[in-house]
Amino acid sequence: MYKSLEEFRRNYCFTYIDVGARRAVKSTLLKLFPNSTWIGFEPAIDECALINSKKQNGQECFPYALSDKSGIQTLYITKSPDWSSLYEPNPEIFIQFKGLKDFYKAVDNYQVSLKSLDELIKSSDNSLANADYMKLDTQGSEADILNGSQVLISTSIIGVEVEVEFIPLYKKQPLFDQIHKVMMDNGFLLFDLKRSRCIRSGFTTDIDTKGQLIWGDALYLKDFSTLITNNNYDKLLVLLLVAMELGFPDYSVSILKAMLANKIVSTEIQQEVHQLMNRLGVRQRRKAGLVEVIAKLPNGRKFLKYLRRLIDDNYEHIVKLGFPEYYFRRD
Repeated sequence: MYKSLEEFRRNYCFTYIDVGARRAVKSTLLKLFPNSTWIGFEPAIDECALINSKKQNGQECFPYALSDKSGIQTLYITKSPDWSSLYEPNPEIFIQFKGLKDFYKAVDNYQVSLKSLDELIKSSDNSLANADYMKLDTQGSEADILNGSQVLISTSIIGVEVEVEFIPLYKKQPLFDQIHKVMMDNGFLLFDLKRSRCIRSGFTTDIDTKGQLIWGDALYLKDFSTLITNNNYDKLLVLLLVAMELGFPDYSVSILKAMLANKIVSTEIQQEVHQLMNRLGVRQRRKAGLVEVIAKLPNGRKFLKYLRRLIDDNYEHIVKLGFPEYYFRRD
């Protein structure tokens, strides 16, 4: 029986898999578990080397492109490197939206090695085989990666953050419905969907528009009942802590009640969970978004509309300054 949540948190060897690990190593979950391991996969060799040059203890990036199979495949490098993909960009879709047309074009391509996570865990140490959380941001190939991670997501992973598309930005890419089915079939629940919208090209009036839903960041957490059935109690506590950190304390309480009912944890842990919830509530109140704060001020919405028109009028200059994503509306 577990008696201290804090002791578990400090000592647990948490493993975070970051696929499409461009730029910095960052996640609040790595701070949540001090004894954590970060494993990144980034096929762009220069970018992977840059990450490794700044790595700390417990961090390692590998120059592989993940998929559902091993082999060799073309990586398309786009004008904006963040949009590079194993799938060829679909210009017929990109040109329909403001902002997107400015950086989707493939400027280079080269062959990269493909591997699947299920293949890699056969020859890896326990940190990868017992991984807890995955973040996938690979511009269209996320479903392939999940299909190549069936063993991992069915037995070990308790949370997945994955970019999803609702229209084919890349030719023949899998869309949200296919990713959602893989996750549901493996005992995950959809907890959050941060949506990104784009404004269509040619729309130049002052009328505000929501824009079309194009892609999003979906968060899936494991159904805790499957972990109880499989007596996977360490993962239950990890799921409880991760859900709390990501803003779902109600799910954490449900997990706690189930663990108490099954005599997996002591009543002392119940008090620790409530203390964590109180600290979380204070922290979340401090995170109020700037746009939301401005919108609530007198004439705040008018100011935001004026700011949007100002940016519209100077869009070409803004793009040159490196801010082409203004036309992405996130909700």
